[in-house]
Amino acid sequence: MKKYVAFFLAVLLIIFNSRPAPTFSEDYLIRYGRFLNYSFGEFAVVVDGEIESLWEISPKTWTVWELQYIHQNGEERNFRFSRNNNLNGTNYSYFGRQVLRHAMLNVGYKIEKEIARQYFMDEELVDIVVLQDNSFNTQVVRQNSVVQIMGRFPISRRRADVLNHRNGLRLYSITSQELVSEWDVEFGISLIIRDYENYEEMIGQLKEMTRAMSAYLEQDQVQIFVRFRDSNFDDAPSFNDFRGIYNRKTETFEIYEVGN
Repeated sequence: MKKYVAFFLAVLLIIFNSRPAPTFSEDYLIRYGRFLNYSFGEFAVVVDGEIESLWEISPKTWTVWELQYIHQNGEERNFRFSRNNNLNGTNYSYFGRQVLRHAMLNVGYKIEKEIARQYFMDEELVDIVVLQDNSFNTQVVRQNSVVQIMGRFPISRRRADVLNHRNGLRLYSITSQELVSEWDVEFGISLIIRDYENYEEMIGQLKEMTRAMSAYLEQDQVQIFVRFRDSNFDDAPSFNDFRGIYNRKTETFEIYEVGN
């Protein structure tokens, strides 16, 4: 009996060790072919495995693909993804993050177009930030942006779930509400105030935008961050940055000061 058990374990070990490992030269259109067909439906390959070097001073290279597909709402979208040619085992996780990031950016663009622009003027830069962490990074301040639509997903979310070719993330039909309710994605808002004279008006606009975004996403709580960044006036009043949480069910804001 022990001989049979030992033989069976040896066979399993051979089978496991014979599984092909990811390589630098893998074609993602082949490796993730079943998921791509499931997630995008019909799509066209716009860029097929081009090599790019993103940093002149670094030997790192990336292989890039780009797909074009039609979302069920009629929008034509492009998904550009890459393989880091200097990584191996982490590429699977990296591809999963790219899929989630693409879905979140599409929601961010929709919020910017249909909600944010109603409350903030067109010439004010609305930035979209995707965070791959368990919490929002309150230190993110990009260029001269006034409003930042921040999306985050927890690092505990398994990439295998996202990339499952039977019930994973289906990009051609995913809705903003499904991304929040089914994939643990959360959106928040950051407001950077550089003009102290319009402080109260901008806070009012932020609150209105938060209510509208919460209703649209059907997200019960929305985190907000307010930061003061006015370096043009030495005599500007001193304000402390603060954060808050909007509760959609009670329609209330809770505000917390976070320091100078």
